[in-house]
Amino acid sequence: MPALYIVLEKKIPNLDSMVNGNWLSKESVTLEKLAKKLKVIPLMDFFSASPDKVAFLMENMEEGSTDISNRNTQEQWFAAEDGLKTVSALLENVEMIKLSSASHVRDDLRDFERVLEAAHTAK
Repeated sequence: MPALYIVLEKKIPNLDSMVNGNWLSKESVTLEKLAKKLKVIPLMDFFSASPDKVAFLMENMEEGSTDISNRNTQEQWFAAEDGLKTVSALLENVEMIKLSSASHVRDDLRDFERVLEAAHTAK
């Protein structure tokens, strides 16, 4: 299963920035609808990669995964506080959507929140 993950522009000492975003990827379509309803930036809008990386990802995507072919194909960095705003809003409202995987989605969002809070504090 493909996963969403965070890449930090600068390494933060003593921070384990590894996150398991498998469930966020699996539920990305539903989470995107929720983000739009909450008027926050959808998680996949934070996606950026080189054209080569996008081509590789497209070749290795599972059927039913979020289409990334129209996503930003130039590496770009985003403000941690913008991601944190989205993650916090999704965490606070994930119960609005009926997901059998809600506890897994919450765990992934909490991992993202931990990394983004550290990145925001370290800026």
